[in-house]
Amino acid sequence: MNKTLNSLFKNNIFYEEIFLKRVKVTQESIPPNVKLICQGEKYNYFYYIKSGELRVVLNDPKNKKNLHTIINTLEAGDLFGEFVIFNDMPAGADVITVSDCTLIKIDVDSFKTFLEEDHEIGYKVLFDFLQTIVTRLQKNNATILNVMQYAMNYQKKLSK
Repeated sequence: MNKTLNSLFKNNIFYEEIFLKRVKVTQESIPPNVKLICQGEKYNYFYYIKSGELRVVLNDPKNKKNLHTIINTLEAGDLFGEFVIFNDMPAGADVITVSDCTLIKIDVDSFKTFLEEDHEIGYKVLFDFLQTIVTRLQKNNATILNVMQYAMNYQKKLSK
């Protein structure tokens, strides 16, 4: 969860008088089972979740029919697609709505300009992004370790 962005979106005066005038955003209502981000595609926006639940799904790029692994569940206050702020790489996973969602779609270029113009807010937002990314990496590392342990145990059983 990005604490700084949460407080920006919940502070109506700041959001309406400052943020909306400087950052291109749209609020969207999305029904369940809609793929908003497709693994392998590039985007110039990211999302803030006002309400609802979404899943981050990793697909096997060689055989999309056989492997669909849910790697994260997102909810109100979370962000997704925010890696585009830091690099121009394609999305690393699909993001699919699970329930009715209200999302704020944020244009990356105008958001970057906003952060550059307001250093105090920019620092806080980027620091929160970093904390979010580190938390996700730690969670993914634990998952990888569990998978490796399972594979090693399975290999031992096969070798007996």
